Amino acid sequence: WPFCLSAAGLGLKLFDNVYGGDKVSSFDQWIDHAKKHYMSISDDKLEWMALYYDPIEECLHTGGPGAGLGTCFYLLPHDPGLAQILYSSAAARMGWNDPSKKLRVPPDPRFTVLGLVLAKEFGDVTTETRLRAAVEEISEPRAFGEDNSEFGFWFHLGENWPRGQMSALAMVAEVGGPGAWSRIFNEPNTERFSQPTVEGIAFPDLGLSVARNDNDTGILFIEAYAATPSKAGMKTAFRVTNLADAGAVRLRRDGEDYENWRVLTANEIEIETEIGAQNIEVFCTDSGARSLAGLSGTENRRSSQAQGSSLLMPTASSLTMLHQPMATVTCPCCVGG
Repeated sequence: WPFCLSAAGLGLKLFDNVYGGDKVSSFDQWIDHAKKHYMSISDDKLEWMALYYDPIEECLHTGGPGAGLGTCFYLLPHDPGLAQILYSSAAARMGWNDPSKKLRVPPDPRFTVLGLVLAKEFGDVTTETRLRAAVEEISEPRAFGEDNSEFGFWFHLGENWPRGQMSALAMVAEVGGPGAWSRIFNEPNTERFSQPTVEGIAFPDLGLSVARNDNDTGILFIEAYAATPSKAGMKTAFRVTNLADAGAVRLRRDGEDYENWRVLTANEIEIETEIGAQNIEVFCTDSGARSLAGLSGTENRRSSQAQGSSLLMPTASSLTMLHQPMATVTCPCCVGG
């Protein structure tokens, strides 16, 4: 399954970039093999793509250009050139990037969502604009749960809960901008492992929407909310670790000095609070302490959002070519024609 193997290769890439090493080199070898055996490209256009290879039956199950969308998503940060071919071939076959053509929406909604995600990543405004309206219709975004405190994409399946994989994929289209998906893997923030870090959040009672260090001011910004509304007002506590000097820390909550916290170790503090919406600023360094007197909470939050870094840290051979007709394949966009 090239789709699955490309995901595994992307995991190796991220592991190497964070921890060092060259485990992903084995995936580079697989890409070379895949180009020869699992796809056909002519004049920078994908003609067919393998959905899977069965070595027992020596059968290669292929699809048309649309079959490359899933592999493209995971391959993009690793091999953007090949990913561009896979994406543009699918978009052209489906007519997504040509306003003069009728927009084709495959029966399997995942392919349309993948098209939107990739269009946004590649900066293909025409395709993104056309697909966003379609995805809005087929994905059925709505709130649910206690006091509508949860959100998901239901895809008109009539089920009790939104499906995890499909909902998560649709959410990718809602966050970041062009190139954001690739930057996660090519430019990972490794400094966060040694910076002040929030730990021990009592989720799902308390939720965090922000935990970000401002590297210039030495301030850790935390924004919390009642993830379970019925628990609002109840007492809770969490820790901040990796502090240079816990004894020099100062806190402010919702713009005012806050004293309801204690030092646990030389590098760790515990903050006591209540479950609910609140903004907490942890002034971690001398420069942070000076900022306590010189900057308002609003200014600090604006600075952190522009300059800070997120710190949420949860504690193949001779083959029989099988190309099934459109009527018997789950997703028509995966077949030729």
